[in-house]
Amino acid sequence: MHPNISFFDTIIRLFVGIIIGASFGAMNNAIGVLAIYPIVTALVAWDPMYYKLRWYTTEMSPYPNKATKVAKTTRTRCVSVRKPVRAGA
Repeated sequence: MHPNISFFDTIIRLFVGIIIGASFGAMNNAIGVLAIYPIVTALVAWDPMYYKLRWYTTEMSPYPNKATKVAKTTRTRCVSVRKPVRAGA
């Protein structure tokens, strides 16, 4: 199993799992059990739902058919390169 969850996603999942567990788990509510899913997926850095949908938040794809990098969100300008058009062609 290759990780398909980034470090930032892991932190968010742990935080959400702890909040849900503390809020609903203390009341002996069935919703408190839902806190287990984000905590476990954060600890193993792998999400079965992401695996089925072929999503990933890591920099490189863990899936064999998606060998491209995830686009980084930087402030760069995209410039398209065009071939010069010949006159009379």
